[in-house]
Amino acid sequence: AVTTIAIRESYPSQPDQFIIDKSFVFAIRERTTNTLLFIGQVLNPEMD
Repeated sequence: AVTTIAIRESYPSQPDQFIIDKSFVFAIRERTTNTLLFIGQVLNPEMD
């Protein structure tokens, strides 16, 4: 399964809440040049 989270240009008054209960990979990129700035992985989101 793939989960995608996008950042909006205008933000709602209350942030969206979501539950992460599986491993995932994420990336941050610069929009105009599509340059990858950072990529990360969460292997065990339930670890404290």
